Amino acid sequence: MSSVAELSSEVDAIRSKLSRYELLISRHEREDKEKDKSIREMRDKHSKEVQNLLKEHKERLSEAVSTVKSRLERQLAEMTAERNGCNDDAKKYKKKSTDLDVKLRTTSAKLKKAHELEQTMQARIAELEGEGKTKSGQAASMQAKIHKMKDVIAELEGVKAQLEAQCAQLTEALMQ
Repeated sequence: MSSVAELSSEVDAIRSKLSRYELLISRHEREDKEKDKSIREMRDKHSKEVQNLLKEHKERLSEAVSTVKSRLERQLAEMTAERNGCNDDAKKYKKKSTDLDVKLRTTSAKLKKAHELEQTMQARIAELEGEGKTKSGQAASMQAKIHKMKDVIAELEGVKAQLEAQCAQLTEALMQ
């Protein structure tokens, strides 16, 4: 009889432990679900923030490109007006040609530096992504800078082409 009571007592103890374990498992499952929900909410929040940052950077970049473009167009108009005013005196042509050559070399150097900076930034992004350390804010900022640099490079290439054309025209005028 005592062995039945002992066995019954052990069974009750095992059931009690089992019940506690089931409660612990249930609590951990609830906590895991809450953590998963919290993580999803945080990820969604960060995703929205990144989208907003990208939109903001895109708008800023568009404004900057517009500003640079209008400034370059104005400078080009001024340079064209200056060039057109130099048709009487050969010395003026020669000086303008020299100035344009200097501007062309300067623009070419700026263009080369811009290409190098773009490559450096692309390499840094790839490095950060490879190491798994890319932060959405940094990546967005780097991407925005790269896009801005590409736009500036394109504009500088246009200015370079225009300066080369102007140099050719001035050289032709000097030959006459």
